[in-house]
Amino acid sequence: MSRLLPLALLPLVACSSETSFLYQSTVDTFVQTPNDEVDILFVVDDSNSMAEEQAALADAFTDFIAEIENANSKFQIGVVTTSADTDDPRVGELIGSPPFLTADDDYVSKFKSRVQVGVEGSDKEKGLAAAAAALSPERLAGTNAGFIRPDANLLVAVVSDEEDCSDDGVLDGYDSDACYTNPEFLAPVGEYLDAIVDAKNGRADLVSFGAIISPASDSACDTAYPAVRYALGAHELGGMVGNICQPDWSDMLYDLGLTASGLLDEFVLSQPALEESIEVTVNGEPVEQSTRDGWSYVPSRTAVLFLGNAIPPRGAEVVVQYEIQPN
Repeated sequence: MSRLLPLALLPLVACSSETSFLYQSTVDTFVQTPNDEVDILFVVDDSNSMAEEQAALADAFTDFIAEIENANSKFQIGVVTTSADTDDPRVGELIGSPPFLTADDDYVSKFKSRVQVGVEGSDKEKGLAAAAAALSPERLAGTNAGFIRPDANLLVAVVSDEEDCSDDGVLDGYDSDACYTNPEFLAPVGEYLDAIVDAKNGRADLVSFGAIISPASDSACDTAYPAVRYALGAHELGGMVGNICQPDWSDMLYDLGLTASGLLDEFVLSQPALEESIEVTVNGEPVEQSTRDGWSYVPSRTAVLFLGNAIPPRGAEVVVQYEIQPN
């Protein structure tokens, strides 16, 4: 879930004439992100257990792209697979022609075709390595030229039912079980995250990472292996983690689309707030507290969360006035 810290804090103090107790209030002001460009890289597992998951991703694409369309984002979408064996000369090459999709293409039907990449890929799923290869200087100067725009946001989204096995070739010659029995041979996750951020000239603020995987906390899923390394990528770069075992992917793809759009739905306050005192305006217009097309307060994160049609539009000024929770 996206968050933004306040741009300005304007402390105000009021006091009761009947007592000496001070009621402190404050105003936090935010600006919704103005960037309307996003480059999206889907990294899709093409191993032999992924046919149903690829179909689910294709079916739920309309939920993903709807949020991007609603935000009027200028998108570019590329797809690669998790097959990244060291002897494969096409590692990181975007699938299809043209190599990435824009609003000028028949992007819905072409995306659905592209993400159903088949199930004959490597049984060592190296999603992090594949993403880094797709965004490498060599690929961006060659087959993937034009995919990354200098000022665009970048979303990397991995869809896999296995743990990442990116190993820099150390496990060549071993069978796929070594990805689990010898995790010490895997390359550090940070090595690949750094390579992804390098594609944006070190601007980590422009990069997010989403993962539709089996979360480590989910013990009920017996069709997928927990993918801690992908979850770490989402934690480090910011993004959503969805459960690949869910039968309905529409909500996950909606959340992923919101991440891709660059619009923020959560704004972190500078102080804990008394919920009953909160007043919210967007571009000067009051917004009602509501769990549908309104805002709600999340005390555990001291944040105001916007829902549905109340998510502020690009460039909007968000003002939250509230009394500070004592202690």
